[in-house]
Amino acid sequence: MIKRALQNHTAIDLAGISVEVFENEVTLEGTVDSRYQKELAAKIAWKTPGVRNVVNNLKVIHENTRITLNLFYKQLAKFY
Repeated sequence: MIKRALQNHTAIDLAGISVEVFENEVTLEGTVDSRYQKELAAKIAWKTPGVRNVVNNLKVIHENTRITLNLFYKQLAKFY
């Protein structure tokens, strides 16, 4: 339910987010482009029935930084 709700929200790109559920606790891991997206993902998780705790480990990495890192890793991969 949480993944579907995140996926259906236009402001969130689920590709960078992993959702783990253990009992009534949800853990969000991965990266998002803004603090707004980080907070929104947590709010969506909290609204899911049965959730009693949300651990929001999402890291904010701005899109420009993400593009730069992707290019760096591609270049680095050429050497290995």
